[in-house]
Amino acid sequence: MRRSSQSLHLRAGVLALLGCVGVLGIGAPAVGVPLLVSTPTIESEHASELTASAATVAAGVNPHGEAVTGCRFQYGRTAKYGFSTGCSNRGTGTAPREVSVELKALKSATTYHFRVLASNRAGTTAGKDETFETGPAQLPGVATGEAQEPTERGVTVTASVNPNGEEVTSCRFEYGIAATKYAASARCTKLPGWGTAAVEVTATLKGLAPNTIYHFRISATNRTGTSKGADETFLTAPSEAPVVEAQEAVEVERQTATLTALLNPNGGEVSSCTFEYGTTKGYGLSAPCTELPGSGTTGVEVSAALTGLTPGKLYHFRLSATNPAGPTTSGDATFETEP
Repeated sequence: MRRSSQSLHLRAGVLALLGCVGVLGIGAPAVGVPLLVSTPTIESEHASELTASAATVAAGVNPHGEAVTGCRFQYGRTAKYGFSTGCSNRGTGTAPREVSVELKALKSATTYHFRVLASNRAGTTAGKDETFETGPAQLPGVATGEAQEPTERGVTVTASVNPNGEEVTSCRFEYGIAATKYAASARCTKLPGWGTAAVEVTATLKGLAPNTIYHFRISATNRTGTSKGADETFLTAPSEAPVVEAQEAVEVERQTATLTALLNPNGGEVSSCTFEYGTTKGYGLSAPCTELPGSGTTGVEVSAALTGLTPGKLYHFRLSATNPAGPTTSGDATFETEP
């Protein structure tokens, strides 16, 4: 049969009293009679490690030889509390044991009330109401890092962000070819949270121009405001030389022809594009491409119209092109004018 805690405490008290009567000579002492169980004693409630949004609250709990079956800290902006969270380091024994918990997501520069509740099989003890004040709100601490191994078109940039106790809601790298404009931005791969220590953040920048100096900096925001890091720079790798993917002569007549080719800039701006031609492999003549192919990464058709050719003659030709990575020259090809 299950007895209520009240009847058990009453029985324990009666048995303890009978034991005392026996000791006084009124009757024999009761062998194995349990003594009254005391509820936990609360000592030295205090708060430490205060930041703008967090605090650690602690107290000494003496279980009086009984297992602590429940332990919670109540907290809030008034003595009515409104929030609670479980303690760490429960146990047994006859000496005070410190229990604690870290409170997070608090409001900056605010007074909070707290107390501990500790229970054993005898009941629950509530500690005294205590208070602490969170620190003032602070902007994130930021430091722009470095660019890691830039390629022709991309790079990973790094920085450190200290949330200063306030949750960071936005973290971005601003970048561009001018330090005063930062025409683009990229999100950090993850937000640094709300702690009080610097956290490394990174982002991958894509779609960059080869062989170009870029400026970048970190920008981080919490509810206090936004901090921006110092300007840093990196240089993207040069592109590869252009590649001639195909070439041929079309619309060949007695004295005219059109030379065409498929030219891949390989990500570098093509600054020179010229067809060389002549009646020997020494060429000797040249004609510029009608249009430059730009700086893409796929083949672009280029061409040049030739005039003043000799009828019925074999001609050799090739294409020469240059980008920031250097020049390239295609293999030799031929065509023969109409007689």
